[in-house]
Amino acid sequence: MTALPIPSGPTIREIIDFAFAAMGTSDAMFGHSENEYAAALTSLNAMMSEWPFDQLGYIFEDAAGVRLEEESGIARQHMAAVGYALAERMAPSMGKTLTPETRRIKGQTYSRLCAAVADIPAAQYAENTPTGYRYGRTYFARPE
Repeated sequence: MTALPIPSGPTIREIIDFAFAAMGTSDAMFGHSENEYAAALTSLNAMMSEWPFDQLGYIFEDAAGVRLEEESGIARQHMAAVGYALAERMAPSMGKTLTPETRRIKGQTYSRLCAAVADIPAAQYAENTPTGYRYGRTYFARPE
């Protein structure tokens, strides 16, 4: 029997609202229009198909389409990295720029995301390297 993954994590609307908040556009007064959410969703889908975001298990739309209230499949620990990266992509199209503090936080969360999803292969070292077999003390071949 095949086990189907159960979606979890923040909803797509939560991620997009996080990005709007990071840009400084609050929806407390008038709310965001459906066109703004559609444009943000297009940017989010494009971003989630690129590395390192494609490693997070984001659930792309199916035949029924995607609804903003559906869970994204992203772990909550990576929501900030996704939200800030989305804000950075959406800001120019809305005539906004991110503050230096927001850019700093975006850089930190992006670095943590890359470290979390990186696949670091094990390396084999030659016998005479310091980290190799029997911890040889020379870097170069010994003269004969």
